[in-house]
Amino acid sequence: MLLRSRMPTRLVFLLTAIQLLPALCAQDRARKPAPPATPAPAAQAAPQTPTAPVLRFCGQFRLPDGSLVEVTPDARGTGLVLHGIDAASAALVMTGKPVEPAQLEALAAAEQRVQKALSPIVTGRGEVDAAQFANAQAVAAVEKAIQALRPQVGAQARVIYAGSDLSARTTWALLRGAAGAVAVAVQWSAGGKVAGVAQSKVEPPARAALSVPRPDWAVGQGALRSMTISVEGRGAGRVLVVENALGLAVCPWKGDVR
Repeated sequence: MLLRSRMPTRLVFLLTAIQLLPALCAQDRARKPAPPATPAPAAQAAPQTPTAPVLRFCGQFRLPDGSLVEVTPDARGTGLVLHGIDAASAALVMTGKPVEPAQLEALAAAEQRVQKALSPIVTGRGEVDAAQFANAQAVAAVEKAIQALRPQVGAQARVIYAGSDLSARTTWALLRGAAGAVAVAVQWSAGGKVAGVAQSKVEPPARAALSVPRPDWAVGQGALRSMTISVEGRGAGRVLVVENALGLAVCPWKGDVR
């Protein structure tokens, strides 16, 4: 106190201000709103190990008309997803009924063009067929889009057809590889060629989610119709019996999901 009383008034004021500065700054920071935090990207839930009843349903099965469906586990491992993977089976899953021959022909053409356009880029095998694309810019854009999806599917993947909406000039596909699968939407030009590809914001339409309330029976909802599936036999001798508004369809096992 004696030392302070001998100091000049201005020096005492300066020392006091220096001592109070950290506290004043802290108060100022408390009054200012904190900058908004950048939201972290949502973590994708890792698929769970499927239960034994679910695995019994899984595989490729042939419908009576010769087309194929795939049955895979859902992300939780307790349910199923049935996929139409060619023009006829995709239309059946989407609408609950077969389509007219003229429409099926158009859907099959879309399926084939997707395979011809995307497969060389996705698999890394073969030459890119520029004739399947609207122009050279479309080829470059598709290559860039698929390269950006590599972390989700892996170095090599397959193209799985997943339905079309001809009125919207859109076809969906699954890019499936060792690292996982991602759905993409393929946009068509007015001339019917590939104009672009982007990760789909919605689930592909040629799919139906099913729950498995009993070990040999699954029930779910397609795009427009409810359906039930039962499984008989085991291993390569398995048979799916699919029932919807059209009746029963017996579908023998064709192979494992690749």
